[in-house]
Amino acid sequence: MNQDIAEVQLYVYIKDEMRNLFAENVKVHTRLDISDKKLRVISNNIAPDVLPEAIVAYADGSHLVKGIRGFIITTQNLYYKDFGDTSTRIPFQQISSVQTNKKKIIIQYGQENVVIDKSILNEEAFITFLEDMKQFHKELESYDITPLNDRILTLDEMSKEARVNYVKCLIDYEKECSEQISPSVMSEIMGLMTQLGYSKEMRNEIKQYILFTNSSLEDNFQAMLAYTPRGNEHDIRISLLKDFLRVTLAREKKSIANTRKFDELNQLLQIQNFTEVVNLLRKSIENDKKLVDGQITEEDYLKDLNKMKEYGKQIQADLHAIYMGGSIVGLSAGRVAQLFPGIGIMAMLPIPGAGALAISGVVVYSTYRYLSNQKDKAKKIAKKREKMIQEIIMMHQATINNLIEDIEDYTDRVNDLLQQNLLNENAISELRNQMNLFKNVLSTVKKKETVLHSELEVV
Repeated sequence: MNQDIAEVQLYVYIKDEMRNLFAENVKVHTRLDISDKKLRVISNNIAPDVLPEAIVAYADGSHLVKGIRGFIITTQNLYYKDFGDTSTRIPFQQISSVQTNKKKIIIQYGQENVVIDKSILNEEAFITFLEDMKQFHKELESYDITPLNDRILTLDEMSKEARVNYVKCLIDYEKECSEQISPSVMSEIMGLMTQLGYSKEMRNEIKQYILFTNSSLEDNFQAMLAYTPRGNEHDIRISLLKDFLRVTLAREKKSIANTRKFDELNQLLQIQNFTEVVNLLRKSIENDKKLVDGQITEEDYLKDLNKMKEYGKQIQADLHAIYMGGSIVGLSAGRVAQLFPGIGIMAMLPIPGAGALAISGVVVYSTYRYLSNQKDKAKKIAKKREKMIQEIIMMHQATINNLIEDIEDYTDRVNDLLQQNLLNENAISELRNQMNLFKNVLSTVKKKETVLHSELEVV
């Protein structure tokens, strides 16, 4: 069995069973029954990040009631939204149990659970369907087969290979632009690696790559695309362009000078409306920095974000593409989604560790209603900015810990070579140079952290 055959079998099973899963008053449709315009409206309401071509079935449970209630089924996930609630994504593979009481069905998956009203379901058939889909995915896992991706992902959700080649592209670009990678640029790259959830193994691969580059920007770009889940290829190009901009800013300090190297990037990226997209990315970077520095109110920031969202649609650069790797100020994509839940950035994204982090678990829930009380507005904005800075400090602290670990690794490798009497002076020299770079990066990140602590004192 291969991925294509598995996808067809799952599709056929869902299509055959879908009309048996729901009560008679629930309208059930296949993707082909619905116009593209209506499909976009449905997916925006129930599963904002789902790829329209991945939808197999849609069930509308909103009969005679104002509001949205319904299901979207793909080969990977069941998406559900009840009246007034946020959308829920239930991965079939992660379902651990299905329980019932007189009125509800409770589905447990991972560390979460969702409660669904029985009145819109054919209970027995629905439970059997969930069990069958779970079993089917379990069998596919034994064959090392994953159904095709059905939604827009963030970078930290993608495979190790996609994330490693993404950062290698930044290193290749920087080496083409400069003889040596500067501490300011490397601090940005290290911060990004922290945002993307890099393991020690992945960081070691990047360190080796910096020392012994053996491929080109084009090679790593194509490798990155090869490991990018379907439907995310355009967005990852936009995200990569933003991070090319990020390291360019770090290198040049003053402003984005449209250098020849930067202008040539579109020969690689092939992004339509390249100049307009670059300007939009610059605007997002400037606004993120202004928000952290207290130079823009959150209300004005949200207004700008809405404008960027609408303009981004016109030039094919959606906000989820701009923020799929997080924000350059040091917030992961998950935290960006949590900061601005009403704006539609990666609305289906689970927030890793949201319950475990006492500080970041309450980070800046930005809603217009929250700001509506004029008397307390200034106080609340200051409090929100304080929480935001605390979150960024935590990200910097994680980067500092990674750097300390990496420097210790370089030290051990140099000592090993010396103890083994391996008179490979070039190797020792390269390792020492790399260790000094990382020490300078550590100093740079610590200075950023000190500035952020100073900002906290005046918030």
